[in-house]
Parts: sequence; C-alpha cells; structure tokens
Amino acid sequence: MITFEKIVDLDETSLNQLFSNSNEILFSYRDMEISESLRKICVIFGNGVLVIERSNISNSRLRAFLMICERKGLKFEHIYSADMSTIRILYESVEDAPGKDISDEQPMEKMASALLTEGAQRKASDIHIKINQHEAEIIFRINGDMLRIRQIESSLAHSLLSTFYNAADNADATYKLYEYQAARITNSGRLNLPNELQSVRLQFNPLSAGGRYMIGRLLYAERFSTKKVELSDMGFHPVQIKLLRSLMRKPEGINIVAGPTGSGKSTTLKLILESIYKEKNKKVNIMSIEDPPEYQIEGTSQLPVTNAESEEERENAYSKAIVSALRSDPDIIMPGEARDASVINLVFTAAMTGHQVWTSIHANSAIGVFDRLKDQRVEAYKLTDPNLMTGVISQRLVKRLCPHCKVPMIDDGLVRYGFSSSTILSCFNFIARETFEHNASGCSHCIGGYNGRTALIEIIVPDFTFLDLISRGQRQEANEHWLNNLNGISIYEHAWLKIADGVISPYDALLRIGDFTLITEDRKKKLMELLL
Repeated sequence: MITFEKIVDLDETSLNQLFSNSNEILFSYRDMEISESLRKICVIFGNGVLVIERSNISNSRLRAFLMICERKGLKFEHIYSADMSTIRILYESVEDAPGKDISDEQPMEKMASALLTEGAQRKASDIHIKINQHEAEIIFRINGDMLRIRQIESSLAHSLLSTFYNAADNADATYKLYEYQAARITNSGRLNLPNELQSVRLQFNPLSAGGRYMIGRLLYAERFSTKKVELSDMGFHPVQIKLLRSLMRKPEGINIVAGPTGSGKSTTLKLILESIYKEKNKKVNIMSIEDPPEYQIEGTSQLPVTNAESEEERENAYSKAIVSALRSDPDIIMPGEARDASVINLVFTAAMTGHQVWTSIHANSAIGVFDRLKDQRVEAYKLTDPNLMTGVISQRLVKRLCPHCKVPMIDDGLVRYGFSSSTILSCFNFIARETFEHNASGCSHCIGGYNGRTALIEIIVPDFTFLDLISRGQRQEANEHWLNNLNGISIYEHAWLKIADGVISPYDALLRIGDFTLITEDRKKKLMELLL
C-alpha cells in the first residue's frame, strides 16, 4: 500500500538525481496509459519513484490510478511532493517523450535544429551566420572568443536564415531580406530546441552586396543544470556578496548593474531577484519589465515589451509597461534597462514611492554610472541621497582557466602576447603566488584550456560623503573614500585577486580591463588579506 504520510518535499539533490534517471519516466504502465491530465499532477518512474503535485496529494482519481498500478506490480519506494512547474520540467527532460519526435521537421528545419544543438553542446553563447556573395561562415562565440566552425554555400545559408525566422514565435509577419529584424524562438515554436536551451534571441542585419548577417543568442535553461547557480558561481568575492545581500535587504532604493553588452548583467539581475524571492520566503511581489524577457526568473512576473515597429513605439511601450507594473502592487520592480531619460525618471519615481528597484545601464565603471545619470538630467538632490541611490554594480566577463590543465606562466609569458615589460612588472611585482595561463591543448574537462567565464565586479554602496564628493566632481577623493571606508574592491583589484587565486590569467585580465598600475602598494597589502 502507498503510505502517503511518508511524502517528503523534493529537494534539489533528489531533483538532480531524477533528472539523471529521466529515462525511467513512464507514459504508460502495462496496458494503462498515463493520461495527459494525470501527467500534469504526477510523475511515475519505473524504478519506484513517485512525484505528486502538492495540492493534488488527496486527489481521489490519482490515488485510484496509483492503487491499480500497485496491484499490477509497481511498488512505490520513494514519494515526493513538488510544484506543478517541477512536474512539467521533469517530463520535458525526457528525450523520447511523446511529441518530441523531430521526424515531422522539414530538411531545413532539421538543419536549423541540428545547428542549435551543436551550439548548445559546445556551450556557445552566440551563433553567427555571416552570408557573403558566394559563401557563408558559421561562427560560434565560446568563452567570449569567436570560433569559425565551417563554411556553407550562400544560397543554403539564406534558406537557413529564412527557416530560423519563420520558426520564431515572436517576430514580424514577414521575413524581409534587406531590413533589420529581430525575432525569438522558444520551445512553443516549430523548431525542437535542445533541452539545454530555453530560447534563442535572433537579430538579422543586412550586409552590402546582398549579404545577410544573423546573430543568435542562446539562452540556456537552468532547470537542466546539475546545480543551481549561486552568486559565488558568477564570481562575486565574499566581501562583495556581503555588500550585495545588504542591498537586497533594503526596503527601497535604486540598485544599478552596469557593463557593456555581453557582460552578464541579465544573469546577475536574475540571480539577485531569485535570491531575494527565496530570502523573503516567497512573500514578495516581484515584477520585471524586459524587451523582451531573456531568462525565466523564479518568483518574478515578467512583463514583455516585444516587436514595436519603431524606436519611439518601443520607448512608449516600455514606459507604459513600467507604469503598469507600478500599479500592480509590487514590492520590487526590475526594468531590464534604464535606456533613456523617461525610463530613468520612472525608475526614480518607483524608488521614491517605496519600492526596491533593480535595473541595468551601459556604463564603463561603477562611478561612471553617476555620469550617465547626470547626462540624463537626473536632479542633483536625487543623486546625493544614499537612501535613494542605494547601490551600483559594474562587471565584465573574463575567461576562467581550467583548474585541471592550467599551466604556470613563465616570466616572459606576457611579452609573448605583445605587452610591455613595464606592464609585466606592474602585473607581477605584487603577486606572491604562482600565476597561471591556459593550456592551449585543453583536456577532457574544458575547451582549449578554459572552463566558462567568471565576472570581474565592483560594488559601491554609497554614503552621504561619497555622493557629496561625486556631486562636486571630486572623483579621485570619492574613489579613495569608497575603497578605504566602504569595503570597496575595484574591478582591477578583483582581477588581481583572481589572478593570485589562479582563477584567471594575467593576459586575459589585461586584455579585458587594461593594466594594473591603478592599484597602489597600500592597496596591494590590504588585498593580500582577501585572498581565498
């Protein structure tokens, strides 16, 4: 007999084990089909595991079906309760589930699906297809590098791009060869996305001489990873995590994540919102406004802004969505990007009316965010209130060395890469540990000596003194006050810490953010205390 009293909540460790055994999920047992309605509220594994949606534990129809299964010989050894979304993604993880057969795809659709699968298997962040007059190049961006995969005929590539566009479920009605267009492919579209992918964001650009250029951003689904991504996995130092958690606990105020395109801002915002949701025991209303949403954010109501015909329409739709969010009883809102003066004004309005606000902006540094806000004519009194301007984060992504095959960097390592001897001295004269570079041959654990990317980060939690110095244009004094009195770690110092810890190479850091001459000797001594 099934003992429902022994049901336990499905934890992350058990969920990962179930993912690894997804081939055991049953769609029928003996002569009985497990109907679609039952599959919405339970998952039955052939090895005796049962997962039931929490609110349906007492469902009489479900219990009757399970009792019949038992009489026919299926013994339930482990019974878990979970939410409906977990039930769904367990079924989605089954490669040969009903409805996942790609035999109905047309040849070009099969080619498009295969290319997405290849990109996902190689952990590419983007797939580029550049069509010239006679040939086209397929390029993957992996760990930040553009890697040329192969060439195909231009006529075939044009058909492939048209297939990608027509398979999108979020696009204009017609594919236009000589126009700039955007689209988005999800699992509800015509293409079968690999399990690793949540969606693909497409940008189509015309090139000269009748060429065409498609860039596909691969947005990965965290649900099929072996572990949840944490702030420390992104690369935050423990000191920075402590600062960030202090911002998460503030009841109101503006927190801005800055960096160029591709610096991981969206991922950081997703992790922050999900951390807040869990820390607040799921008792907060979080709303985001995104153009369009990139990732599914647990616990967040994501309002999309999609396919406006012009930039003016897009700006109006974005502002309208923010106003709608503010009228929807939110505790926390996250406009994905503070892109112009009207949006920035709404962001400040939200914070001044008692909301915690998170957003992103394009700026070169944390201090540079204040210059951007001044350029958008934000009033001085707003920029000098630490209860309003509560936090600023700036970040870049740099390649992470493979811990299994990285090799020590010899003294002339940077000379080989074209850097001057003075740069080498500024990089090495303060590191008491061995420094490393990548092993170009790689190993079974990595791609060319690298294992993903890590973030170089700086966080400012300002006080009145810092904001006053910034408002009077005393940037150097403000920078020193931040580093010495506000637990600041500059992005250069964070790179230094990661070099000393063997996480990144001096070459990759220099290439990404410049040299390290900005670090004073006194700061180097203090940083030694922060090494992991």
